[in-house]
Amino acid sequence: MSSNFNGKRIQKIKIIDKKLRYEIKPNIAKIFINFIITKIYRRGKYLILLFENKYTLLVHLGMTGYFRILDKEKLINHDHLIFYFKSKILVFNDIRKFGFVKIYKPDEILKSQHLIKIGPEPLSKEYDLNYFKHNSKRKTNIKNLLMNQYFVAG
Repeated sequence: MSSNFNGKRIQKIKIIDKKLRYEIKPNIAKIFINFIITKIYRRGKYLILLFENKYTLLVHLGMTGYFRILDKEKLINHDHLIFYFKSKILVFNDIRKFGFVKIYKPDEILKSQHLIKIGPEPLSKEYDLNYFKHNSKRKTNIKNLLMNQYFVAG
């Protein structure tokens, strides 16, 4: 997704169905139309899109959410949000509505309730044997430990 949309300007946004885990804010179009995506990255299971106007979108796909890239608009069931670019369309679809799209200012994003307590990335320097020893609990199995987002991101 990042190579297709990084550095691209959003020309239009359309909310098809605002009801996800958290309701899509109606001001999303006002905030992001005519602005360029400057960076796309992830933290754990979250996608973070930074924009030139200093706003950020935090996206979680939930269990069934995904993005489709289209050349022309062709809606299907469970499409929630459409981003129009000059030559491509990006559609967020989520059947079970467990995903979400939230708006943040850049200085707020890493302090958000979703990201603040996430553990280190599994391939980062801080996730090493020393971290593992000091932060693992003896009375839990390895699967539950590794699935715990507070212990390790993703």
